[in-house]
Amino acid sequence: MTDPSQQSLTDQSTPLHFLKSFINENVIQGLLLQTNKYATEIRAAKPNALPNWTPVNVNEIWVFFALELLMRIVKKPSLKDYWSTDPLLHTPIFSNQMSRNRYRVYPPKLAFCG
Repeated sequence: MTDPSQQSLTDQSTPLHFLKSFINENVIQGLLLQTNKYATEIRAAKPNALPNWTPVNVNEIWVFFALELLMRIVKKPSLKDYWSTDPLLHTPIFSNQMSRNRYRVYPPKLAFCG
């Protein structure tokens, strides 16, 4: 399979192809390493934190990016509201893709939303 970042974008290009044209594998690997390092630091400082931690993988990094981009489209008053179950705020794609606790493990500087 050809790497989408090496392809020209066409009418048939997916949003992932578009995103991969701007973000290369080195960036993804760097984010992967930094996120796993950040989680290790949290666990070292607070031994009871993240009891069910599993290291982040490449697919999850792409999901993180997708959620971050979607947050630019779907505006909420606070970060926790993206995972709200309140019928007035509920946007299920966020909780269907990643739990709020998992999302919060990503280093704060990686989150574009704050």
